[in-house]
Amino acid sequence: MTRQSAKDQLKKKGWTQVAAAPRLGVRFEHLNRVLNGHRESKRLLRKIEELETTTK
Repeated sequence: MTRQSAKDQLKKKGWTQVAAAPRLGVRFEHLNRVLNGHRESKRLLRKIEELETTTK
């Protein structure tokens, strides 16, 4: 999964980065850095892919 597709998946599933970070087991800052290309984490991108859709 690419960073852009991970961002798209979060939005499609109804998650903000702030809300998704604790669910993914990381701090918002780390998630943001990965999604913006400042850090690399294939594991985190896989976890985003597996994240369920939010229920609002």
